[in-house]
Amino acid sequence: MNPISTLPSGCFNGNPSRARSVAGLALTEITYSPGTEISAHAHELPYFCLVLKGSYSERFDGQVREAEALDLIFHPSGEVQSQVFHQGGGRCLAIELGPQFIPRIADYLPFLESTGGLIRGHPALLATAVYEEFRNQDEISQLAIEAAVLELTVAAVRYCRSLDGREAPPWLATVEELLQERFMEPLTLNDISAFVGVHPALVARSFRKFRGVSIADFLRRQRIDFAWRQLANKNLPLSQIALEAGFCDQSHFSRVFKRLTGIRPSQFQARRRVP
Repeated sequence: MNPISTLPSGCFNGNPSRARSVAGLALTEITYSPGTEISAHAHELPYFCLVLKGSYSERFDGQVREAEALDLIFHPSGEVQSQVFHQGGGRCLAIELGPQFIPRIADYLPFLESTGGLIRGHPALLATAVYEEFRNQDEISQLAIEAAVLELTVAAVRYCRSLDGREAPPWLATVEELLQERFMEPLTLNDISAFVGVHPALVARSFRKFRGVSIADFLRRQRIDFAWRQLANKNLPLSQIALEAGFCDQSHFSRVFKRLTGIRPSQFQARRRVP
C-alpha cells in the first residue's frame, strides 16, 4: 500500500488559479476538470473548503459525503480524504488556518471536527463573502478577509453545536425540517406552531436560542441557498429563480441575495461562466 501523502500549506491536487496569504490564513482557489480522481491524501493544516461550482464525492474516515455548490466542508488537520469530481468538474476556495490563526479558535476546533465536516446554510453564505474579499485587491481587503473568516468560524461552530441537540427540545428538529422542505411557501409562525403543537412564542424563542437565528432569517437563508444552487448549476432567468425560491419578485430577491452573499445574483451568474 502506498503511504498517504500529507500536503503542506498552499498545495492541492487540482489547478490553483489564485492564492493569497492574510493574517495567518492561506486562501487558494482551485479548479478541477470533469472526472478528476484524487487519491487518498491529507493536509498539514485544517481548512474550510467552499464549493463554488460543480460537485464531487468524497471519502474520509471510512465515510462518504456528497458536496455541491455552496457547500462548506471543514477538514481537520491530517484527515485522510479522497475525491471524485463529477461530470461538471468543480471550483473550490480553500481557507487554510495557519499556526498564527489557530490559537485564536483552538477552543472551538473540536466542535468543527464533531459533525462530519459538512456545513450548510448561514456559514456557507458567509464563506461567499470571504470569497468576494479574496477577489478584491483594495487596501482594506486583507482586514475584511480576516474579519470575515472569524465571523465564518463563529457561525460554523454555532451550526455544529446546533446539530448536537442535547439541550434542544425534540420538536425543534421537526420545525427545522419543515422550514427546509417548505421554504418557498409563505409559512406563518402560526402554521409552524400548529404543525408541531407548540405555542408560537415558544417556537420562536427556542429556535433563536438553539439555532442562533430567527425563523425568518433561517427561511431567507434557505431561499438564498436554493437560489445559489440554481444559479451555479442551471441557466435560468433570474425572475424564474426568484419565484421558485419563494420571493415575491426579482427585485426583492436581488436585495436579499446581495445582503447575505455580498454580491448581486447577476454578478454571480456572470462569474459562473468564467472557467
